[in-house]
Amino acid sequence: MQPGNPAYLESVIFDHLTALQCDFLGVAGQALNNEGAPVVGLQVRVTGNLAGTPLDLLSITGSAQDYGPGGYEIKIADAPIESNGTVFLQLLDVAGAPLSDVIVFDTKSECTQNLILMNFSQN
Repeated sequence: MQPGNPAYLESVIFDHLTALQCDFLGVAGQALNNEGAPVVGLQVRVTGNLAGTPLDLLSITGSAQDYGPGGYEIKIADAPIESNGTVFLQLLDVAGAPLSDVIVFDTKSECTQNLILMNFSQN
């Protein structure tokens, strides 16, 4: 993870999410190599549970260009929901092998914090 992550943002700052207003909770960001260049084709996985609903969601780096060339986005829910220690994020290679530790992150119930920005950078 890059320093300063996670960052909690209002999703409407991104044009493709403006119409959703508060009908969105998600995590997004990008993957960068040790030289700061974007890495595409890796898997980003969200697991855990949110308000009793099991999560197992995937995205591919490079699939969400709004966050950068190595960008990803995963919609977690249709509205902001508070959670503490029950949602996890991990970067995986194309075969599904871990490239990062499992990262625990919290979600917020406020519309102004319904997009969690998490950027991966290679050490």
